[in-house]
Amino acid sequence: MSLQYQIKEIPNASIYIWKIEEKESFFVENMPWNEKQLLWLDSIHPLKKIEYLASRYLIYFITGKLDSHLYKDEAGKLHLANSNQNLSISHSDEWVGLALSQTNIGFDLQKKSDSIKRISKRFLSQMEYDVISKDQNDELLIVSWCIKEAVYKAHGKKGILFSEQIHLDLSDFKTNKLISRSELKLTDNAIKYEIKHGWKEDFGWALALEI
Repeated sequence: MSLQYQIKEIPNASIYIWKIEEKESFFVENMPWNEKQLLWLDSIHPLKKIEYLASRYLIYFITGKLDSHLYKDEAGKLHLANSNQNLSISHSDEWVGLALSQTNIGFDLQKKSDSIKRISKRFLSQMEYDVISKDQNDELLIVSWCIKEAVYKAHGKKGILFSEQIHLDLSDFKTNKLISRSELKLTDNAIKYEIKHGWKEDFGWALALEI
């Protein structure tokens, strides 16, 4: 399957989304891997393996960078070595996405799932839940989850309480169902993010750009 979606209308960022319909062999044979990497890949769960292969192939397909050109910082956030571009990847079942920007970003996509609805009161504040759930639209709940995950990924550090520390600006939500801002509240400061989000086929996506 070729690249399914390219979202390029967002200023200072690009998003690429691939639908995984290939076998593992496609990703192994169509980009260089060293023996050590292939041995490690054989040791992980088949589902995680195909997600990993597809995400690294998508990075290679778009940027020309190999897995060996990527590194994780002390908090586990993924970076491109020797590049001023920031990247964020996400996968959910057969979908894998990549976001690139010179701004600090976080990107998340999530396939439609009843599980998000079940845990919505755990990641939304009571006020957020009251406003968003009034529409009785599971897609809105999934996009809200994607936004909070995107902010979390942009921050890149663990230990964040989604319902208490990541706040959604719902000032535009009642009129146009858009959430254009979010804020991450930390102990000594707050970080603001511009939010872009949408829905494609059976999944929601969100991009958080640090302001």
